[in-house]
Amino acid sequence: MGRILLLFTIFLYSAALPAADFRVVDLHYKERHFKNYGQIKDLRGEYEKMIATSTLTKQELLYAVSQVAKLDLILADYLPDLIAVSKEDRKEASEHCLTAVKKIEEISQEHYVMFSMRCLFTRYRRAPMLEIIDLNGRILEILVKHNGFAVSGVDGGDYYRALGQLRMYRRFIGHGSFFDIREAEVNIYKPGQVRAAPLVPLGQKYSGNDYYETHFLVGKYLVNKGILDNRKDLIQNALSLWRQNIDEMEFLEEVGEEKFLDRQLENRAMKARMLRYEKIIAPCIKKSDWYSCIYDSELKHE
Repeated sequence: MGRILLLFTIFLYSAALPAADFRVVDLHYKERHFKNYGQIKDLRGEYEKMIATSTLTKQELLYAVSQVAKLDLILADYLPDLIAVSKEDRKEASEHCLTAVKKIEEISQEHYVMFSMRCLFTRYRRAPMLEIIDLNGRILEILVKHNGFAVSGVDGGDYYRALGQLRMYRRFIGHGSFFDIREAEVNIYKPGQVRAAPLVPLGQKYSGNDYYETHFLVGKYLVNKGILDNRKDLIQNALSLWRQNIDEMEFLEEVGEEKFLDRQLENRAMKARMLRYEKIIAPCIKKSDWYSCIYDSELKHE
């Protein structure tokens, strides 16, 4: 009798929750470019409030949690390229993301693995080697549990970008390495084949090539490949690719191109990241010991 009463109470509570209406919070999301760390964290809280106080279908829950994860990634991964963000704040956002996406693990394996890997990379970026061993174990657990599912290429092939980044992460060497430059190549170029699809709530259609994250990681792959094969020309190709994208972003922002402005914060972060890599690598390839110059730079931790 007690169990029946409990179930009935849960049913009544669920029935009393209003249907989800994301219009206001989505409008705030579109304005994320003008917000600071605290305001973006508050925006994350708005989506979490929707999750807690609304009756959501599985697809609505997937959408709301995905928005939370994207805001966590803005806090932990994109904003630090633009403003000072403390190590503690980056860690908090990354771990918050990992907790949040557990709600969608049974709804979409692609979203769950994609966000989990990205948030784990952000969590352990520049971490001491002992923590890298922990990262290795956490990623292995996810990949063993979730494998063989169909990949649809959501968010411009973000799953492929996450997996490609994993295969390029050299700090795993000696600790059960996932590093595999051939697998990196397979995954890094796949987002470029993802066709344009609407990106909710922005409204515009985005292909994998519309994400500057794709071009940044292709350049990063070329640098890794150039170091492994002792080919300076591949590293020069990476610099040319980044410079082409930097110039394109500056032009699109100047003319106010709508699709660029929809992801202005993320695009500005990618431009800053490309500029930082260019600043470190460009002087190195002019040196006779260019290999060591690049390999021993601060980029080896990334």
